[in-house]
Amino acid sequence: MMGLFLVEKVLRGDSAEVAITGVDAEGRRTRIEVPASAAASVRPGSALLLQWWVAEVPMMSSAITPAAPADEAAEADEVEVEADSTTEAEAEIGPDERVEREFRALIGLA
Repeated sequence: MMGLFLVEKVLRGDSAEVAITGVDAEGRRTRIEVPASAAASVRPGSALLLQWWVAEVPMMSSAITPAAPADEAAEADEVEVEADSTTEAEAEIGPDERVEREFRALIGLA
């Protein structure tokens, strides 16, 4: 997935991290935290291009434990999607190769 966002807020403080909040053309909002050194030139009105995908990475799931939601309202925002968009041709290759192909396509190497 890729999204283009207009930076609305850049929250700087005493932390080594900067919070950047943006909104896309459909009104969807995003917030990321990045090292302050990487966000030195980011200002409201800048364009924020995000590219992402989701994959199961066993070594990460044991290293990172998600924080519990602060309240029930936070839990209501979570949506679990159970969809399999794998085609028959993709099913014949392993998940590692499929992730590698998707990654290479995203960065323009495919």
